[in-house]
Amino acid sequence: MDRPAAENRGVDERLFNKIIEINKKTPFHRHMNMNITMLGKGIARLELKIDKYHTNPMGIAHGGVAFSLLDTAMGMAVRTLGFQVTTVEMNINYTAPGIVGDIMIAEGRVVNLGRKIIVAEGEIVNKEGRLLAKSRETFFNLGQIDIK
Repeated sequence: MDRPAAENRGVDERLFNKIIEINKKTPFHRHMNMNITMLGKGIARLELKIDKYHTNPMGIAHGGVAFSLLDTAMGMAVRTLGFQVTTVEMNINYTAPGIVGDIMIAEGRVVNLGRKIIVAEGEIVNKEGRLLAKSRETFFNLGQIDIK
């Protein structure tokens, strides 16, 4: 599947390109086929087309797919502010199943930017706009990203 072009909504161009490169080169992102479609300051949107290899024994997207997609979207949202982070805690509420062939659209937003602790929220909708999951994540700030 071709990766959609990512839209830059106000992120420094060097940082934007660094984040896109991270997404393209991270083996887990490529394995899951998670692709950035938009980055803005404190916000990131990613998409994932649900394939058969994403499913659980019931034939729907495994919960880990949504969890991973939201974790990545919220982490990318923090990166748009120039910070490298690690997850402290994350929760998720599943509201509807992901179906093979559907597209999961995840959006992560930074809601609190502290010196050491950063909090983000995210949600996944399908291409019809149906809510599939909501999440909240706490990160520990490891410092500025080197964008050289």
